Amino acid sequence: MKKNIIKRSAWLLAVVAAVSALAFGRDVAYGAAGIETDQRCSLTFSLPENGEIEGSAVDGKYVQYYKTLNELLDSGKTLKVSLYQVADVTVSGRYELKPEFQALGEAVSYKVLTEKDGTSRIVLSGDPDYDKPEAGGAQVVEGLTSIDALSDTKAAQWEALARTAEAAVLQSALSPAKAAEISSGTMTISDLRTGMYLVCVEQVEDTAYFYEFVPFLISLPNNYYSLPDGNPNSDDIWVYDVTVGLKPEQAERFGTLVIDKMLTNFNQLEDVANRQGTFIFDVRAEKDGELRYSNVVSLTFDGSDTKRVTIGPDETRADEPDYYYAKIPAGATVTVTEIYSGSGYQAVGDAEKTIEIFHADEEAETNQVSFENAYDGRLNNGASVVNRYKADEWMKQETQQ
Repeated sequence: MKKNIIKRSAWLLAVVAAVSALAFGRDVAYGAAGIETDQRCSLTFSLPENGEIEGSAVDGKYVQYYKTLNELLDSGKTLKVSLYQVADVTVSGRYELKPEFQALGEAVSYKVLTEKDGTSRIVLSGDPDYDKPEAGGAQVVEGLTSIDALSDTKAAQWEALARTAEAAVLQSALSPAKAAEISSGTMTISDLRTGMYLVCVEQVEDTAYFYEFVPFLISLPNNYYSLPDGNPNSDDIWVYDVTVGLKPEQAERFGTLVIDKMLTNFNQLEDVANRQGTFIFDVRAEKDGELRYSNVVSLTFDGSDTKRVTIGPDETRADEPDYYYAKIPAGATVTVTEIYSGSGYQAVGDAEKTIEIFHADEEAETNQVSFENAYDGRLNNGASVVNRYKADEWMKQETQQ
C-alpha cells in the first residue's frame, strides 16, 4: 500500500481546531487514509511578525508580542519548550491515554475568569479563583477520548484540557518526552512519535514585562478536514510535519522604591518634651501617560538619624510601619516631592526627585531617592497620622495623612 504521507507546513495556533479534526474515539470515516503510526513526525515553532503562517492568519492578540519575543531571542535569550506525550494514537485515529494522564479521560469542569483589564483566562475546578465573582458560569468539556472529531469544540474547552494535562505534569513532576530551546524565530523538534502532545513553554521576561505562555495540546499527525471552507489547508490528508505558533500573554513586572531621609541635626531643647520631626512625601507614578500610583508617605524622627520608607510589591510586608504595599510597574516614571518638611526644619537640596522604576528580584537600592533636612532654629512641633485603606489590584494599600 502506498504510504499517504505529506511533507508540508500546516498552520496551527495553540489548541487549534485542527486538534478536533482528528478522530477521537471513533473510526476515521471521512476520506482520510489510516494513520501511519510508525511514521516519525516533526513540530516547528514559529513567531511570524507578519501575522501569517502558510497563508493563515494568527490571532492578533498573540502577534502583538511576537516582535518583542523575537527581539529577546536576538538579544541572546531563549524560549524553553517541553513536549509531554499525553496519548498514543491508533491507525483508525483513536487516542489511548498514557497512565499519567488518565485525568484527561474524564469530563473537566472549568470557568472563564474575566480580569479587571478585560483579559480572560481559564480556571479549573479546585483553583482558588474558581469561585470568584468575576468567573462566569461553570462549563464542562468531555474527556479527551470522548470528543467527536467533527464536534464544535471551542478553544476554551481545549485550553481546559491542556491545563488539566499541565496540572498532571506539575503534580507528578513528569519529565518531558522532548525538550528544546528556541533561539531564533523558528525551531523544529524532530523524530516525534505519533500521538497527542502537551506543549509547555517557560516564562521569559524583559525589563518591564513577563511573557507567560498558554499550554496547548497538539496532535501528531494532524488533519485539516474541519477547517473553514476556502482555507487552502483544508483537506483530509494526515500531516506529519506541523508548524505551530505560540500563545504568549503579557504581565507587568513591578519595582520597589526606597525613599531615604537624612536629618543632619535635631531640635534638642531640654524644655521641650517628646519633640518629633515629621516629614511627608507625595509619590506619583506614571506610565504611558497614565497615572498608576498616587499616595503620601511619612517618616518621623526623634533625633538626628537616617531613615527610609519603602514602597513595593511584597504583600507579606504590608503591615510593616515603614513599608507601603503597591504595584508600581517597571518602566514607570516616579516623582517624589517633599511636601512637608517638618516644623522647624528646612530642606537641604531639591525637594523633588524623579526616577524611572525598573524591576529587581531583590529590593533595588538603585530605585532610590534621597532627601536631607536640617533644623532651622524654630521651636514649632509637628506630628502625623497614617490611615491605610484597601484599594485596587495595582495599589493594595492607599495611605492618607
